[in-house]
Amino acid sequence: MIDRFRARRHSELGALLDRPEVIEALAEFGTPLLFLDVDRVRLQYRRLARALPEVRMHYALKALAEPEVIDALRDEGGCFDVASLEELDAVNSRGVSARRVIYTHPIKTPAEIDGAYAKGVRTFVIDNLSELAKFAGCEPDVRLLVRPSYPHPGAGCDLSSKFGVDAARAGALVERALHQHISVAGFS
Repeated sequence: MIDRFRARRHSELGALLDRPEVIEALAEFGTPLLFLDVDRVRLQYRRLARALPEVRMHYALKALAEPEVIDALRDEGGCFDVASLEELDAVNSRGVSARRVIYTHPIKTPAEIDGAYAKGVRTFVIDNLSELAKFAGCEPDVRLLVRPSYPHPGAGCDLSSKFGVDAARAGALVERALHQHISVAGFS
């Protein structure tokens, strides 16, 4: 199976490198050089959406904030994960409704929360009591997603201690939010 995958990838790469526009770009700019295949972005989004029909996926804009990628995912019905007001402006400028955006920065200032809310964002991600406290007295249409941590000791860079709440405390975080009359829409 892996050999077939590698052979297919090698064949696709060979076909890409044989395209005249690629040869010209390599000659003009050298390497490294990033080629963005928006059709591949669309295809991969569709494949993932078919495989996970019950999941509302959000593309993390920090991965690649290219306007063509935003447009392609917008047109496919995708949603977006932003971590700053600048990222929110980037998706808004491409015609993406803020209703299709979650604000995920792990440490948000009250001004960022207010700014995102003013621009239409209603869903925010939290993973600790300090962040929850910033939503005290928020508008009733604000929804929170709780970010659980998923430790992976074998990972080259395990960020579970940096981001997310461990499972033992996630329930308490949800209960505290509900006690404060803040809607919890799920998990991120």
